[in-house]
Amino acid sequence: MREHQTSSSTQSLIDGLTESMAPVARRNPRREALVLGGILFLQLAGTIALMGTNAVAVFTHDFWGSAAKAVMFAGFALGFALLAFRSFDPTAPRQKNLAIAMAGALVGFGVLTLDRNFGGGALNVLRPANGIQCLISSISFAIPMFIALTVFMRGAAPTQPRMTALFIGIASGAWGTFIYALQCPFTNIGYLAAWYGGAIAITTLVAAVLLPRLARW
Repeated sequence: MREHQTSSSTQSLIDGLTESMAPVARRNPRREALVLGGILFLQLAGTIALMGTNAVAVFTHDFWGSAAKAVMFAGFALGFALLAFRSFDPTAPRQKNLAIAMAGALVGFGVLTLDRNFGGGALNVLRPANGIQCLISSISFAIPMFIALTVFMRGAAPTQPRMTALFIGIASGAWGTFIYALQCPFTNIGYLAAWYGGAIAITTLVAAVLLPRLARW
């Protein structure tokens, strides 16, 4: 009789611990992906509608440079968003090497395809007046993805919240720069590294400081 009670008590303890370690709510990754896709589509469509002919003018000015810039930052945004989604699963393998390889490939693509001319001095390359506007706008455009991924993370069970936070920060910042890139004519790699890279770095820093505290483990 005691053995039966002990066994039952142990099983109840295990069940209780298992339940406490489960995500707060049952996740539906497909639904989350659809919701995020809908949010980003609406943001992209709304931005293009507001820009009017500006987007066309940007790509007419330098089609290949503008296209390469858009592809690179879209790749960062979607690739790291996928890594963030994968990291929400507590059984997901470590993704650090995959993240490094992806970032390296995209940066390499940018180095090979974007304008590498640094003549004319730093002011001519960096264009601070335009760059500050780029920085602020890119961070603003990053907010919808940042909020959506944070909400999804809160309903998940990431076992590496710091890494998940980095993925969310990079994905969100890159999405913001992608949106802004559609109306920005500059394709110099120095300008992009300073201002677009700065926007991604700030978004990632905010995510790294804030999001691990919001994980529900």
